Amino acid sequence: MNCKVCGSDNVKMELTSIPFKRVGLDNVILKNVQQTICETCNNVTRSFPKYNLIIKQIRLNLVRDKSSFNGKEFSFLRDQLKLNGTQLSELLGVTNVSVSRWENGAQDVPAMADRLIRALTLSDMKSNSFIKILKNISAHQGTEDEAIYIDVSDFQDPGAFASTSAYGFGSSRKPATVYTNMNVAFRN
Repeated sequence: MNCKVCGSDNVKMELTSIPFKRVGLDNVILKNVQQTICETCNNVTRSFPKYNLIIKQIRLNLVRDKSSFNGKEFSFLRDQLKLNGTQLSELLGVTNVSVSRWENGAQDVPAMADRLIRALTLSDMKSNSFIKILKNISAHQGTEDEAIYIDVSDFQDPGAFASTSAYGFGSSRKPATVYTNMNVAFRN
């Protein structure tokens, strides 16, 4: 292998551990990073294979292992969700000033925001449906609740539901019957 700067073949390769500050976090250390050192010009090149997987693993470790987030970690997770402070504040139901104070360390991240950023992150790592739900909630805040319509014809297939508990409904004047630990078929 040749040096990418001077072209010399007088290079040494080694595995090393380095602080990974490029993501804005002080507490992330990458182990076994391949490092190439040119003995001629002293250029150091580090290889980060599968950078997106490294970021994903950092996100997963943060939401899984941290007891509570500091401002930099909270900001990192927000950034990885591709949300600005105003967008996140709308999802959380707080002001953008509050989000800014948490991220700058002027105030501790409250437990509610901590848990929600964890949920958003985990949801985002699989799909963004949770973010869509929160956006929908924010958009309808303060509006009158709408009725929920359920099409019972969706429940006609007797094999559709095998559950540990279900409700069977008689006439409208009788209470529901509870069935447990059995397959339940809904009939007309």
